[in-house]
Amino acid sequence: SRISLSNNIGAASNTVFGYQAANNFSSNNASNTVIGHGAMDAADGTEEGNVAIGINAMGGVDEGGSTSADYNVAIGVIALNGGVVGSSELSKNVAVGAYAVSSTSTSPQIGTVGVGYQALAALTSGAGNVAVGYQAADGILTGAQNTAIGYQALTTANGSESKNTAVGNLALTSFDADGDNNNTAIGYGAGASLSTGEDNTIVGSGALIGLQTG
Repeated sequence: SRISLSNNIGAASNTVFGYQAANNFSSNNASNTVIGHGAMDAADGTEEGNVAIGINAMGGVDEGGSTSADYNVAIGVIALNGGVVGSSELSKNVAVGAYAVSSTSTSPQIGTVGVGYQALAALTSGAGNVAVGYQAADGILTGAQNTAIGYQALTTANGSESKNTAVGNLALTSFDADGDNNNTAIGYGAGASLSTGEDNTIVGSGALIGLQTG
């Protein structure tokens, strides 16, 4: 086990607890809180200000030679799992829940929020997404600017769907159409059967629940 409550791993103000946690920290890694087996195990540059709690939380994340991976919050098994960030940065993201935002690999992410089991679990390069709830938007790969709040909201979408808002348990839960954007569904089961369509506004519990295309 690695246990450091006195700043003797990396630079100043790190708290580290767990087998192979912060295993490659350099003298420039500062102000990180790392708790869990393999958490932040690849960081070896100047990554700072991160909170990684859970087995392999932020596992594999490495800012590389010219990018940054700072001020992230990852709490949960394999939350915000990644790789060597190839461009831009992996910073200021929030991933709370087992497997939340766990497929970024080498893709940059800034300000992404995934809270809940598997929330945004498949997301690679899509930017500006917010998902809160069990399996909320868990299949989105490259889609951007989606907001999914509720149990399995927008859960079937599995590609580049963008600028959709699903608020409520099972809202837009069947929606799955790459390139179909700008839908808003608010309410329990709102637009739950909609699989394809653009520019729809659906408000109310069970609203348009039988509509499949629009």
